[in-house]
Amino acid sequence: MAGITAGELTAADKKPLRALLITGGCCHDYATQKDLLKAGLEARLNIVVDHVHSPDKSTNPPLAIYGNADYAKGYDVVIHDECAAAQTDPKIIAGVLAPHRSGIPGVNLHCAMHSYRFGDFRKPVKAGAANAKWFEYIGLQSTGHGP
Repeated sequence: MAGITAGELTAADKKPLRALLITGGCCHDYATQKDLLKAGLEARLNIVVDHVHSPDKSTNPPLAIYGNADYAKGYDVVIHDECAAAQTDPKIIAGVLAPHRSGIPGVNLHCAMHSYRFGDFRKPVKAGAANAKWFEYIGLQSTGHGP
C-alpha cells in the first residue's frame, strides 16, 4: 500500500470530471488540437472532455456558446482554446464569462488571452472598466499575438 498514492486510492471511486473544450478561430490548427487535447487529457486524468468547435478560421468564429450564458451547465471546468480576438460584443463576452462568474473554473490556453478584447485595449485598461472584464478573468491584459 505504501507505493499507492492517495489519488490512485480514490480515483476509481469518483465520477470523472466533466470538461468543456472550446476551440476554433484563427492562427492555429484547432481541428487537430481539439482531438489531441481530448485524447491526452482523458488518457491521463479521470475526465470526460466534450467539444464545442467551430471550423471557422477567422478571429470571430461563430461559436455555439454565444448567446447561451448557461453553456457550461453540468461541467466542472471549461477549457478555452479559441481565438476570438475580433469578438467585441459586450453582451456575448458577458455570456462567455457568465459560468466563470458563477464559480465554474476555466483553463485558458494561448489564444484565449487574446480573445474578447474591445475598446482601446492596446493601452492599459483600468480595473473595473467595461472592457476589462476578460482581462480580469484571465489575470492579465494582452494587447496582441506577439511580434
